[in-house]
Amino acid sequence: MMHLNPLHLLIGLVILALTHELGHVISAKFLKLRIFSVGIAKSPYPHPFVKVEHSNVLWKRHLFFYSGAGMTLVLFLTSYFVGILDYRMIYFAFAVEFIIEFNPFYSDFILVNAKTQRDYYVFNTSFDGGKKYLLLFWIILIVVLLHPKGLQMWLNLV
Repeated sequence: MMHLNPLHLLIGLVILALTHELGHVISAKFLKLRIFSVGIAKSPYPHPFVKVEHSNVLWKRHLFFYSGAGMTLVLFLTSYFVGILDYRMIYFAFAVEFIIEFNPFYSDFILVNAKTQRDYYVFNTSFDGGKKYLLLFWIILIVVLLHPKGLQMWLNLV
């Protein structure tokens, strides 16, 4: 059995994060939204971002925010059909990326609801301790469930 190499996992996560952000850049260009910056944010956890002008048009906001997850999904399906998901590191990199992307506490699916640029800023900077603990619990739960014996281990704890 091949052991998990943290460096390979990190490389996989960087590739996935860049692909995700590329989806946002492509949609911003397509929607003619002005891109202010691309970088790495520190709050609520380190993550890459693309900052664009806020759109009051709901479908544009949805397309912009969901395009990152769309790119990740396309990359996942491509990896599946090509057969490289058999490599444990790639599988775990996707698992971690999906945990981060689809969490119910801080993700593009939550940020899309900001009606103004100010709302987005307030949401982005007011990620308090309670939400951080819920996010941490969410991540631990998913990781435990992803482990081959995770559900069994989880049930033994209860």
